[in-house]
Amino acid sequence: MDKLDFWQLLAGLGIFLFGISRIESDLESLASHKFKRLLEKHTNSHLKSILIGTFSTALLQSSSAVTLMLLALVGSGVLQFSHAVGIILGANLGTTFTGWIISTFGFKVNISKAIYPMIGIGSILHLFFERSEKIKRWGSFILGIGLLFFGLNLMKDSVSQLQESFNISSFADYHYLTFALFGCIFTAIIQSSSATMVITLTALNAGIIELTPAAALMVGADLGTTGTVILGAFSGSSKKRQVAAAHFFFNLITDIVALVFLKWILIGAVAIAGSDNPLYALVIFYSGFNVIGILLFMPFLNTFTHFIFNLIPTTSNENQYKLDIDPLHPSSAIILLENEMFTFIDKSISLNHKLLTHKIDSKMFKQDYHHLKQIESVLITNILQLQRVSLNEIESLTIDKILNVIKNSSFSTKCLKDIEHNIQDSYELDDTRILIEKLLDVQAITLKELQIESHQIEEDINDFEDFMNFSVKFRKNYLDYINEIHLFDGSGDYSLDYSSHFNLNREIYNSCYFITIAVAQTKLKPIEYNSFLKSHSNLNLLTN
Repeated sequence: MDKLDFWQLLAGLGIFLFGISRIESDLESLASHKFKRLLEKHTNSHLKSILIGTFSTALLQSSSAVTLMLLALVGSGVLQFSHAVGIILGANLGTTFTGWIISTFGFKVNISKAIYPMIGIGSILHLFFERSEKIKRWGSFILGIGLLFFGLNLMKDSVSQLQESFNISSFADYHYLTFALFGCIFTAIIQSSSATMVITLTALNAGIIELTPAAALMVGADLGTTGTVILGAFSGSSKKRQVAAAHFFFNLITDIVALVFLKWILIGAVAIAGSDNPLYALVIFYSGFNVIGILLFMPFLNTFTHFIFNLIPTTSNENQYKLDIDPLHPSSAIILLENEMFTFIDKSISLNHKLLTHKIDSKMFKQDYHHLKQIESVLITNILQLQRVSLNEIESLTIDKILNVIKNSSFSTKCLKDIEHNIQDSYELDDTRILIEKLLDVQAITLKELQIESHQIEEDINDFEDFMNFSVKFRKNYLDYINEIHLFDGSGDYSLDYSSHFNLNREIYNSCYFITIAVAQTKLKPIEYNSFLKSHSNLNLLTN
């Protein structure tokens, strides 16, 4: 055999891409919660954002996956665009990590003996551990790695016979810009710079292509990978288009610099890797020009951000609440919905607290309540949309949890909305004003304590008893008020409207009851939450 086996090459490419997609999907699911935490806590500076972008892309093995997440996060307002710009820069560097893995383990280390065990073990874990979603995911991840290297071996074998018969001088007349253009178009079509990289490394390893055109191919691939993000943002909000534009312009300028100084950057890469290590020289070049791009942009990130804002301004009608999720990427969508869930709880508690402490008038309360219901409608619409696609067990349970939390939070505020006029009127009463204010104050204090607890990270939660204490406090306040009513009326000085007081007391308690359930479900493990819910249900006035 002295010619290229096209079908073997195509099969190898297909298996490699499938392996990459499995790794990307599984790691996105396994690391989605940590990724969200990283974004929330460590993107308050440009340097941190760049490091997070680099780390996340190296972990997920896909700059497109990270950038598509950013489209959704920025589009929904979870992440500021100025912070997303730094992550975009880091994602470009992080994607070069794939090249280091492939060039080391795919060509320098004989990993063929480990391929079949990885495929076998990964398949067994994925197929026979249906009850453990985490083990199933890790099995799929191991399978993906095995398929990745299996596909790489197929591609290596398909071109290995060309080394002796192929005349490399036939490419000598082509300018390296031609290779860059081909790399850009090819990557835009297959939507994977990793695939372009592995094909280029394979050809370079087989002696089919020289280092300079190989480097130009990778520069083109770097620009071509922006096509995926542009498609994802094309019909989206202006915030999404801003992210896509920032990604495109950063890659474009970086790649122009890389092409202008290609020979000099390559000289440095060869000096570091050695003239006998063209594979390492190529990945050093790939990482190197992305580092140069980051260093060039870092001093001007604020200016660059303003340029994108002016280029794609936010329209006035986009100030309304929107949540633009992509059902094709459920892990990313769930990250957004979970974040919105916590925000919704916080808004609900804050509005409840304002009413109980008389820090909001009737008109403003109704406006805020209407806005809260609009948010609820958008969230539920997106949840129903996501439930129509195929979800794994963990994703389905998470979606159900988010839906229940939103409903309970909303019902909590509705309980107060139904008696809002009574609460407002109570401050106009002379006879029982002190009595009612005491009820409102004690429930508001406990409610504020619950809100503080809801802001704590999961590791700070001990067990369901923390939330049972809140339930007991709310219940005690409810019963104490009943006793206060009897004592107050027993003085004989005033005649109380028992019905109004009991109704006011009951609805305030029900409001606190349902918000406690909502917060507990976000913080407790499923087993703890079920135990809490069973104990907590005995305190529900709606069923007692």
